[in-house]
Formats: sequence, structure tokens, C-alpha cells
Amino acid sequence: MTEPTRRRRLPRFRQTSLHSLGRRIGMRLRRYWLGRFVPEKRVRLIEIGGARFKRLTLPDAWTATQLTRSLERFRSHRVFPSVIAQSANELLLEYVEGSGIAEPLDEEGCDRLAGFFAVLYAQDRHAVETRATGFADTLQLDLAFLGQVGVLDASALPELARAAQALAPAQVYVGHDYLDPIPRNFVITPAGRLVAVDIEELMPNQLLGSGVAKAVLRTPGARRERLLAGIRRTAGLDLAPVMPFVELAFLAGWTKRALLKGRAGLVRPELFEPYRGRGAASSP
Repeated sequence: MTEPTRRRRLPRFRQTSLHSLGRRIGMRLRRYWLGRFVPEKRVRLIEIGGARFKRLTLPDAWTATQLTRSLERFRSHRVFPSVIAQSANELLLEYVEGSGIAEPLDEEGCDRLAGFFAVLYAQDRHAVETRATGFADTLQLDLAFLGQVGVLDASALPELARAAQALAPAQVYVGHDYLDPIPRNFVITPAGRLVAVDIEELMPNQLLGSGVAKAVLRTPGARRERLLAGIRRTAGLDLAPVMPFVELAFLAGWTKRALLKGRAGLVRPELFEPYRGRGAASSP
């Protein structure tokens, strides 16, 4: 008889959370004790046989599948980590080594960010009739909600509603956009590539330019005109004519989400002030 085959030893498997204890406690506080709209998510560093990966746990398998599909569209461009495996609502991702982005962004950093958006906007976009898509209706609903809960005062609401109507272009561009372009969500690889390592905010069917609007709001040094010029030069897409509508739509939706998540510091009614009066020409 032959000696029984000796069982192979599996590679060692270790994991640690990539969220600080304070952040984990804060998320549980807002979700369970304060009843805020904070999605369930866990991010961990996985070591298997000495190799490092990122493990992302999402609220459900549908969300994980949709995100995987979106990431696959940009695999060859290497601006996001690759998906190694999916198991129900969990993704095993490539762990991307690199250095952080300088903050505030300098001109080079701003151009890198413009190049990142240009990849997304060149790969997947189409022009649609604004009125037929529901984007204008969603903006009006978001403004009405913010007025109903007291974020926008009674005098501002009708002015903003008219501005939203006046700013709506005949057509907008729709495709994949990245909605959280803040410095800590990116690394620069040793090869010089800018990679978004926090992947959950890669979203399909978005108003293109929404990511640029977020960058201008939340990323120090992100210059609107330089970003738009870089996108126009690299992706052949001129977003300038539609940006006022996109920016107001993004601001209203972002403020609503911040309120529902309990992010009081991000609810800033003063950001709507520049839009007041912009619908005067369309008033009766």
C-alpha cells in the first residue's frame, strides 16, 4: 500500500480592519442608535500566503455584482483596483500600493484628476434629452425635500426651483462617474498612475460632471476650469455648457444624502446662495 497522500497546507489567512475604531463606532452610532441612513460596509486588509488584498463587504449581492460590472468596464485602464473574486456581497480586490496625493492639489495633481475623469467620460458616455431622463424632476424633488425639512428657507425655495428650470440644458451626458474624488481615496502608483482605491462611488447612469462638482466642493486645490479644460482636451468632451445644471443637481442630491446620513457638517445651505436669482429671466 502506498503511504496516504499528505494534505497540503493552505496559505496562512489573516485580516485586519482598514477602518479606525473611532470610525467604526461612529458608523454604528449613526446607523443603529440615531437611525441614520448609513449603508452597511466593511473594508479589511487580507493577507493570504504573504500577498495582500482588500476585502470589501457591501450591503447585498446585487450591489456587489453591479459594482463588479462597472469595474470591469475600466479594467484595462487600471484606474481602479481589479476584482479578484466575488462571493455574494463580498469582493476580494487587488491591493494597490502607492503614495498619497498632495493636499491641497497643485497643478500637476489637478491635471492627474482631470485625466482620471477623462478616462471615465471617454469610455462610457451618451447624450440624452434632459427632460426625458428624469434628472430635472429629481432636482426639483430634492429641492422640495430640503425645503420641507427646513434646510432651505421658504424664500429660497421658489427661487432655486426657478433656477433649476432655467439652468436645465436641452441635453446632458450620462455614463459612469466617480462621486467621491477626495485625496484620501486615491494613490499614485510607483509607475505614476492615479488609482481610485475607494471604489464604491463608481456609479453608472450618472450626470457626467457630478464627480467634478464634488471635487470642487470637497477637494482643496481642485480648480473647476482646469479640470474641465483637461477633460475637454483628453476626452473631447466640453462639459462647461451643462455644468451649472449638473452642479446644482449634485449639490441638492449630496446635501440630501448628507442630511439622511447625519453628516451635519456637510449640510451647508449657504452653498445654494449663488443659484438664487438665476431663474429670474424665466419668471412670469
